[in-house]
Amino acid sequence: MAEQLPDEATLESQSAQLLTISAELDREIDSHVSRSNAMDQRATILIGAASVVGALQVTSEFSITTILNLSLSFLAAIAGVVVVFPRRGNTLDVRAARNEMLRMPQWQGFYTLIDEKIGFLDEDENRLNGRGLVVRVGFIFLAASIAVALIGALAPLGTTAHEPAPTSTPTSERSES
Repeated sequence: MAEQLPDEATLESQSAQLLTISAELDREIDSHVSRSNAMDQRATILIGAASVVGALQVTSEFSITTILNLSLSFLAAIAGVVVVFPRRGNTLDVRAARNEMLRMPQWQGFYTLIDEKIGFLDEDENRLNGRGLVVRVGFIFLAASIAVALIGALAPLGTTAHEPAPTSTPTSERSES
């Protein structure tokens, strides 16, 4: 461990503060877990919505708007899938932490555990922010896909079939005699 731990007497004199920090850290971790679950729900909604929008276009004639719509829907769904992948991050090795803490005085062990939790929370927060960015980009793709579908659906309304203008029948000039 690179960081020099404060001595046990100092930490024991600050035990109330350490307990407060630990309780707040636990609340932050709980909040992070809730936000992560909400992110998973948004990503799942994104996947479902992108699938529906894409499926609606499959029955359409293939045109540039249909292909663009399907592509954007696909990208939106992929963004959602990337977000719901299981997280790959560091986790506390509880057994190793226990063994290390048992070799330390009580408050130094507690201080070390707080530091470990802070490190994991920082990493998880960065990962959650990245997942949030991917979901936002996915929803932008979904919105663009819906806009393209709307344009594709409304474009035929702007063009009306023109019937040929009636032609006048040639009239013969009567000469007056």
